[in-house]
Amino acid sequence: MNRKEGKAVMKNEPTQTETFSPRSQRVLIFEKGLRAKLAKCEARIGYLERKIREGEQTKTRQMKCVVEGKTQNTQYLGDMLRALEDSNREVSAFREQRTQIQSEIAALAPTPASAAERSERQRYLARLAAERLEKDRLAEGALIGLRRLLEERAQLTAKMADAAQAADFMIADDNLDAQRFDELLASLPEGVAAESERWLAWFTGKEEGLKSYAVVVDQAERLEPETLACAGFHGFGETVQLTDREASQLLRAVYPQGTIRHDSRWSYEPPRIMPLEAFEALQSEAADEGVSAQVVVARRNQEQEEQLRDQYGDKYQEALRIHREELRAKGLLV
Repeated sequence: MNRKEGKAVMKNEPTQTETFSPRSQRVLIFEKGLRAKLAKCEARIGYLERKIREGEQTKTRQMKCVVEGKTQNTQYLGDMLRALEDSNREVSAFREQRTQIQSEIAALAPTPASAAERSERQRYLARLAAERLEKDRLAEGALIGLRRLLEERAQLTAKMADAAQAADFMIADDNLDAQRFDELLASLPEGVAAESERWLAWFTGKEEGLKSYAVVVDQAERLEPETLACAGFHGFGETVQLTDREASQLLRAVYPQGTIRHDSRWSYEPPRIMPLEAFEALQSEAADEGVSAQVVVARRNQEQEEQLRDQYGDKYQEALRIHREELRAKGLLV
């Protein structure tokens, strides 16, 4: 599920046309684990079925030899029959396990009733978030009022100091109680409502400036925090809408050329997304070659890693520092 594009216009009451993600990130991650177990189970079943077929063919040949009077094959035939029996029992157990896993996966699929229930709960959460925004706006008004009061107090204190000096008072440090509210005044935040509006726009999938990208991870994974509009769990070929800052992380733009990082030694982290237009071109290239888009992505990642290793070598750390300074100047890296 992708974030719905739209302007960050805040509403106190979610409408019936709000777009909510149909499945939670927790469920998608759990399903990924089940599918991994299912794949291992299928692989084991395939191996055992091949082993049984080969065993049946060998059994036929050995039984023919025994019937022809070749008694030296009798012991081998008995051992093989017992091995076949064990393999049949094992494959039956794995088939039962496969059926169980498939049932668990099927149970995770949303039904009309569960989808309606989840949508109602999400709508309630959206309504609470909108109500909280109103409290944040009231809080900002109170903060502005408190700041004004404290500034007026400071102005009165300054006049008191002038008046005390004119009256020839000997005033020691803070005998006029001037500093008691200084820390409070300095701690008062500004722009809290605007920040709350930005957060609600993100949480409801209504941010401005979203751009479309294709996901190019090898296996589905958590790429972003879960919101009302998006579970944040995506697989290869899915489309996501992201801000420039979010995309810079997944494009690996926070590293020189977008793909590598340096800890104690070289390590390689390919981009997790790519611009939609580039992905469409990649799909055409894959179709011309008669391979999947994933094969082309894997090949490009390998070529990029080799190129970057040759390009930077021991100079990578300095390149990383310069690159990140440039990103901070553009506001793409905190």
